[in-house]
Amino acid sequence: MPDKDTITHGYAAIYKTTDKFVVIGGDRFAVNGDANIGAWLFQQNITLNSNGTFDGVHQEGDVFLVSAFVGGGGTANLAVYVWHPACLKADKVITVGGCADANLKVLSFGGGADTKSITNSSPLCSEL
Repeated sequence: MPDKDTITHGYAAIYKTTDKFVVIGGDRFAVNGDANIGAWLFQQNITLNSNGTFDGVHQEGDVFLVSAFVGGGGTANLAVYVWHPACLKADKVITVGGCADANLKVLSFGGGADTKSITNSSPLCSEL
């Protein structure tokens, strides 16, 4: 595995004030080179089997957060997907609200004309 794909630390936290905030991140051994990091937020219990596989099933509404490091690894494009059984395959043109792959509906992604930014003034909570 190349250094750019080696994760040295990973973390996640949920903060609840009036709203609920999810913070997810990680450190790569080398920050040069395109790579992706992602995290699933499951509604059901998921456990790790002794052979390294996982036990559990997706439920409609599970969230997948992805950061794609592009441009040699210096730019992070964020994307948010939701598990949606009605998505049978990727749409020819990926747009917000469309299907990115089987079972993955696009809530937000970076780049392109049809994007929805993830910011404090434009959170995704209303769509989850």
